[in-house]
Amino acid sequence: MFLASHTAPAVAPALATASIVVPPVGLLLQGAVTGIALRSAYKTHRHYKDLMKLWEDRMDYDDQCHPIRPNDKELCARHHQIVRDEVLQYVILKKMRKVERKLIMAAPIVSILGSVNTVVKNIHKRRMKTLGVARQKNAKWLAVHYMTCECQFTRSFIASLYSPAEVSSFDGLEYAPLWNLLMARMKSI
Repeated sequence: MFLASHTAPAVAPALATASIVVPPVGLLLQGAVTGIALRSAYKTHRHYKDLMKLWEDRMDYDDQCHPIRPNDKELCARHHQIVRDEVLQYVILKKMRKVERKLIMAAPIVSILGSVNTVVKNIHKRRMKTLGVARQKNAKWLAVHYMTCECQFTRSFIASLYSPAEVSSFDGLEYAPLWNLLMARMKSI
């Protein structure tokens, strides 16, 4: 009883001070989270626009794709079509969803629901063993095409994932390290 009666007067001013200080700090932190989410959404949207430009111009690259081995012309054409029409579309869709998710994260109350949704989807994909499966498949297609064909479209695509300067650093890579690097950049988190 003695302890309770002597600590109560000391706690009351601390609570009163906290009630004045905590809301502004909370607002400041929420403002920072919102700012970071909006900046990320802006940068992702710029990347999305670059990918959409590549999508719009994708047919212009068809005559700029040649197999490294002359006998692989049909195979190279098929790989090119898959990368051009499916892999690029997959990455664009992921970027579009990332922009949407970042905009949701910028809204103060709605951001909690967005976070919960992300966690639930991640758990579900882990349980179903589908987490990263589509990303891995698309990264492998892009890697195979990059390694088997001289293709300006694929180089431009990879340059949009990394940078134009970094594309040449992939030239000597083996298949597994290459698709792993590509897969890491396709991740939409």
